[in-house]
Amino acid sequence: MASQHASDALAGVPLLFTLPPRAAYEVLSNGEALRVPHFVTVGDRILVNTEDGTYYGKAGPDEG
Repeated sequence: MASQHASDALAGVPLLFTLPPRAAYEVLSNGEALRVPHFVTVGDRILVNTEDGTYYGKAGPDEG
């Protein structure tokens, strides 16, 4: 799935928690928000753990 910036999707939503340093929420192409490491940028293809919905890693050119 390709990531998109979450700033538009989460604009105006009060966050009741703080993120650890160097982590951010990104919105996936399917509309789901996911916490990812700082090095994930817009357009990166990522792997998501389907059991718990967490970031698993960056997808290689032949994955996804």
